[in-house]
Amino acid sequence: MMLTAQGTVQNTDGSGFTANFPIDGYIYEYVGTFAPGETVPAAFLSVDAKASYSDITILHGEKQFTGWVGPKSLSFSVAGSTSISGSLFQSLPSSYQVNGTGEWSKKSIKSYSKRKGISIATREDTTTVKSAMVTP
Repeated sequence: MMLTAQGTVQNTDGSGFTANFPIDGYIYEYVGTFAPGETVPAAFLSVDAKASYSDITILHGEKQFTGWVGPKSLSFSVAGSTSISGSLFQSLPSSYQVNGTGEWSKKSIKSYSKRKGISIATREDTTTVKSAMVTP
């Protein structure tokens, strides 16, 4: 049985992407870098991204990926029985085949929110995302 998580994916200067998924009180972040010579020249963002994975323990360490971005969606297959997909906030002029390497990391929601400027609230020692207002 595959597990799923909702999150976001956005490009990093055309040379890769960052995917973030809140799971069990943590943010699991996958930072992918496209192989040399591969780029996605337009900015892209998916706010309805979905990660499908076989077990939480595989969301760690360095993993290879293959996939595509555009024109209306994105899809990455990450080694270790994981896929990331979603629709794009804004369409791209065409589709771009990509592959490369990325790394999973696990961050507490509290430390992640400070780094990203997101407001959170805590209740009874349990950190929950109460609001996700990005501060300028």
